[in-house]
Amino acid sequence: MSQPRSPLPRCRPRGTRPVSSATRWGYRRAPLAAIAAALALAAPLAGQSLVPEQYAALVGRHIGPEGNRTIAVAGIPGDRLVYYAGAATGGVWKTIDGGVFWEPIFDDQEVGAIGALAVAPSDPSIVWVGTGESFIRSNVSVGDGIYKSTDSGKTWRRVGLAGIPTRTSRIVIHPH
Repeated sequence: MSQPRSPLPRCRPRGTRPVSSATRWGYRRAPLAAIAAALALAAPLAGQSLVPEQYAALVGRHIGPEGNRTIAVAGIPGDRLVYYAGAATGGVWKTIDGGVFWEPIFDDQEVGAIGALAVAPSDPSIVWVGTGESFIRSNVSVGDGIYKSTDSGKTWRRVGLAGIPTRTSRIVIHPH
């Protein structure tokens, strides 16, 4: 029994390989040239090596709130020490020492899934939180609205989307 004919015409003769853009434009030679250039540039660096004495005093440490996926991060322009981090199911955390210590500042709220954070450019004490993890996964956690703090995260008030399951991926604040 023969195969039914396709209503679409064939784009290339049967038994031939498709012509890729790499072949058409000569890109197949590009990887060899790139490798040769990388080796030529790396040659002066080959004499440099690390010895254990140079890194023996370094100690590894965890950076950021422990135990969760950090979904959103916001900082205060001009202040290198204050940051906020929102976790997928772990609330909002704040550091005032550049990340050495983190304090949970959203634990009193009914929701812990964070999708977005923003600090108002007009006033760094105004922090916005969009709840609900925005990355669709098999175990995604939904939120329950948008929250606002006017005292750098000491207190929170739900200001929007109450009663609606939310997955907030971004908050944009008007600059004024």
